[in-house]
Amino acid sequence: MAESLVSAQRTKRLRRNLILIPIARALNMALLGQAVLNVFWSQDIGLNVQKIFTLQVVNSVSVVVLELPSGITSDTLGRKKTLIIACILKIAAFVVYASARSFTSCCIAEFLLAAGTAAWSGTDTAILYETAVELGSSAEALDRESSNVFVSQTVEGSCAILGGFLATWGNVRLAISATTLPFVMACLVTFGLLEPSWKKNSSFPRTYEEASDDTCVEPSYALKEYVNEEPVLHSSSSSSNMESPEREDSLASQEMPNSLNTALSGRGYPNGCFQLFHNQWNLVIGVLQMSQVCEAISSSIFVSCATYTAVWFYQLLFERANMSLDKYGPSWAVLNFAVALGAFLSPILYRRLGLFLAQSLLGVWLMFCFTVLGLWISPWVVLVGCLLNIVRGINQPMFITHLNHLLPSSCRATMGSVYSLGTRLVFSGGALILGFVSRVYNLTVACIICGVFYGGCAMIFGLVFHRMHKRWSRLVSMDMDEATM
Repeated sequence: MAESLVSAQRTKRLRRNLILIPIARALNMALLGQAVLNVFWSQDIGLNVQKIFTLQVVNSVSVVVLELPSGITSDTLGRKKTLIIACILKIAAFVVYASARSFTSCCIAEFLLAAGTAAWSGTDTAILYETAVELGSSAEALDRESSNVFVSQTVEGSCAILGGFLATWGNVRLAISATTLPFVMACLVTFGLLEPSWKKNSSFPRTYEEASDDTCVEPSYALKEYVNEEPVLHSSSSSSNMESPEREDSLASQEMPNSLNTALSGRGYPNGCFQLFHNQWNLVIGVLQMSQVCEAISSSIFVSCATYTAVWFYQLLFERANMSLDKYGPSWAVLNFAVALGAFLSPILYRRLGLFLAQSLLGVWLMFCFTVLGLWISPWVVLVGCLLNIVRGINQPMFITHLNHLLPSSCRATMGSVYSLGTRLVFSGGALILGFVSRVYNLTVACIICGVFYGGCAMIFGLVFHRMHKRWSRLVSMDMDEATM
């Protein structure tokens, strides 16, 4: 009787998680001062262009350095505690900004903001997914993730307008200082969350059959372009004498990598923090050797890099088109609303096309949008930006949900950080090249090259992986037919 009451109470609190998590994520995106941050740096602090660029470098390098440790922290310390730490770091960042008078103060604020961003990244999606899994509704994870992104981007767009209003009718520092309030509210909301049940790295399975309880893989109607190897493993054990060498190689490739089995042994390493991080790193390396995880990450990185690069282009294109300053805030808001619209469309495309075929079509769309973005010199280019931002809204929820379905809970946040780290590294390299191209040639050429490279890679990778999964699905169907005969 007592156990049933405790279970009912826990279920009730977990259902409350599904309400509180979207609120916390929306408040985390309520960046009132984001639209006027450059104005704050240049006019209030008096920084020149070189120092503003240096601040961006400080932020980017800090995120890259802290991305993986923050993911490991989430997978060992817990989701709720990591989110609280992220909120506290962001509050501290804008408290420093509120009193900043020098370049050094801004560097400290950017480092704190980067640390908070890295800690939040991956943990928010992991706690949402694991809450749904414990409630037995993981098949609805994509719908929940897309609705979360929709709400968050709508809030971000609305706050861009509100921040512009505060800067116009008050002052720029007021808009920057006011950004602290949403993070304080997000921290309070996060305290109300219940940590879902998830498996820390006490052990790791050797085969898919042992891993299925931890990865909580959904049937084909919930997870597109996924091949369930379990029937193949069962059929191989019952009819091993009939296996061809080619099929035996295929089956062997589906076993969990050996590094997953040894990740937690800790032999030869001292106890403490180093062993913890070393073991978690081995676990990540092992998971990356799983072909379906690596494929999902590889195809998605190019789509993400394209949408990140577009954000870098927008203000330069607005300036080239002589857009007035008072239109920057509303334009930024409209671009965020476009991401929200894409998030609404994400489950529809995923269930109809699957991850890889959808990303292949998004690659073609990216090539078209970037070409028009570069050639059309007009303030109305923001409309093309909206079409491009829809891609970001479509890709993010379906990729995150697809990846979470494939991963064990003991490294889910860490793998999210690995993906974010890879995206930032590719983006940084691409940004340097595109910056050089825009300086030597012009912005139009840089936009077209960006679209052709990122869009072309997304299209090719998507098509290749889609065909591979169709072929492997046919092999699994044949194995199942043989097993029933």
